[in-house]
Amino acid sequence: VPNTLPTALGAQWIGSDFKLTWTHDPAEEFFSYYRISLTSTSGNTTKVIEVVPTSGVSNQSYVLSLSQNKAMFGLVQRNISATIKIVNIYGNEGSPVSFPTAIYASSLPAAVITASPISNGYSVFYTIPANANFSKIEIQEVESSATTAPTTGFSTVFTGSSNPAVVIVPNTNKRWVRARFMDDTEAFGSYGDA
Repeated sequence: VPNTLPTALGAQWIGSDFKLTWTHDPAEEFFSYYRISLTSTSGNTTKVIEVVPTSGVSNQSYVLSLSQNKAMFGLVQRNISATIKIVNIYGNEGSPVSFPTAIYASSLPAAVITASPISNGYSVFYTIPANANFSKIEIQEVESSATTAPTTGFSTVFTGSSNPAVVIVPNTNKRWVRARFMDDTEAFGSYGDA
């Protein structure tokens, strides 16, 4: 059985990459590699990967990129738990050690939009966020003659990346429009003002 367990375990999201960090001496006698189990907490699917240590340093890490996340789980997972085991040259595993939970939060800003009438509908112009992981915008509307923005009743009328977005409507009733950005993990930012 391997001699020591990893310590100082950390987990964090950096953009749309999931990064695990830990401390362990890779020069430990008989040590071979790390076995990391990644579990999608939304789908209860576990994938196991083997990580070769970086020699000469005790600070080790593994990064699950967005493309690896999609390939591994089929759909992007934003809720992932992880454990790590030490494996020695004889194939013996140490006890699993759990990484702390890392909550994914989209870094996209609230959408700022300008809606303008066009024939048979309206167009929505928006400022594309500078975030590298911006993917698309979701636009919602509710028909209402209220003088202040309603808080319920909205339905999605557009999802995409064209700018301006064009929405065709069947009548000239007053509408309240709001929008939010989606990132490449399919997580949403907050709604901008309606």
